[in-house]
Amino acid sequence: MPGPKPGYYIITALRGDGGTVGVPIPTDTSKPLPQAEPIAIVPNDPRQRWEVFRTPQGGTCISPLSSVYLYSGAQDDNLVIATNNPAQNTEWEFMNFDRGNERPDVYAIFQRRGNWKAWAWTLDPEQDPETQHASCCKNSEFSHITVEDLELLPTSPPLGTDPQLFHFRRVD
Repeated sequence: MPGPKPGYYIITALRGDGGTVGVPIPTDTSKPLPQAEPIAIVPNDPRQRWEVFRTPQGGTCISPLSSVYLYSGAQDDNLVIATNNPAQNTEWEFMNFDRGNERPDVYAIFQRRGNWKAWAWTLDPEQDPETQHASCCKNSEFSHITVEDLELLPTSPPLGTDPQLFHFRRVD
């Protein structure tokens, strides 16, 4: 499986101030990738500002300005999402949703503090999200989103078995 292309950063650690330690991917593709365990691969684009969120469950969220990003947690097969709206960064809590064998198409949910609104979606429009989530998130109001409502933009290819980063942009 091919690795990420030059022009991406491998994010390898979180700084104490909440920033990241990034290692650029070599332009010379014949050189080996840096020997550091990445927690994410993000575009090396000075026009974008990136933020990293560590979830209580041990996963990691990365988000750019004005977009929603989704990718697997570093320690399990759960997925988490985050937005980079400054107002929402302090308002939203992140929680993992187990992508188990019985629900292979469900990706993630997050909740708003005090309001308990949760969003979830599936990449399989043939399956009914209501039946997939009803038993998992009682007392929550759901807004179900499928591929018909989102434009899926993969921002980087997989790097071995490391977390994959996907870009979901709302289509209004």
